[in-house]
Amino acid sequence: PQDLSSIWSNASEEPVGQVFNFRQEVFWQASKQVNAKPSGALKKCLTLIKTMTKRKGGLYFCEPVDPEELDLPDYFDIIERPMDFGTIQNWIEDGLYERSASQLPPHKQIDEDVQLVFSNAMLYNPAESDVHQCASSLLAYWKQQFAKIESEEGTSQSSAAENGQESKDTLASPQQVEGRGCGVGSPGDGVGTPSNTVLAQRHITQFFVISANGKVMSPEEHSTEPSSFLVGVLQRPGLESQAKEEAKRVAVPIKEIFLQYFPELNQKACLWIRGAFAWYKLDEPMNAYRETFQKALVRVKTG
Repeated sequence: PQDLSSIWSNASEEPVGQVFNFRQEVFWQASKQVNAKPSGALKKCLTLIKTMTKRKGGLYFCEPVDPEELDLPDYFDIIERPMDFGTIQNWIEDGLYERSASQLPPHKQIDEDVQLVFSNAMLYNPAESDVHQCASSLLAYWKQQFAKIESEEGTSQSSAAENGQESKDTLASPQQVEGRGCGVGSPGDGVGTPSNTVLAQRHITQFFVISANGKVMSPEEHSTEPSSFLVGVLQRPGLESQAKEEAKRVAVPIKEIFLQYFPELNQKACLWIRGAFAWYKLDEPMNAYRETFQKALVRVKTG
């Protein structure tokens, strides 16, 4: 069996840096979607993005930039929030823009992210490069076409308002749905919202939880063992599936644990842990920790 205590002692400290999920996942509320598939302005944005991938230079922006493969060691030093067409398409199809904590309408959030794709490319690549020039050209095309989408969206909502109805393409206001929290920092008996929602949000995999004296423990034991650590591998944006168990780990002092669980919306339960600088969504545990984690998830979910 792997020596988890040794792995923890060699892990680096929790980083202050990058936000891996720019469109914040919402802990304490969720929106029921009108349709399973994107409709209205979102569908038009999705179609427009797919069209741009077929224009000159569009293929440059279809996938996340891999600095290792492209030998760009300073990429994440210059680009704070990576973005690409593929990620945006997935977020549209998964309904993430409707669930976002942003106060902007979903189609305007998409506009922000598309423009971020091009501004990143123009920031990192020299003006004379093909990537920079294609990004500039596609940005102008996007702005022109998005203005039409925005105009049509405004007309659609005005018409619905005149008829005393909500536009069928507009989601209803977010419905408050309580999740379940546990551990130090969660209110009352653990039901309700997490105590802090303003931090960055990251995903972490190949993880385990350990106490300050080196005892491997279940996540919810944090309430009785406050000096404990989440140890795992941070997932890089767009490259989550490539996180390896043997990769360099970080050790995060645990401040709070929260279970995101919306049974009314048929969502899969998942645990989040709050460190000093971010919330961490727990994805895949280390093999040696899998049974412990799965039992903990059942206990917290039904407790």
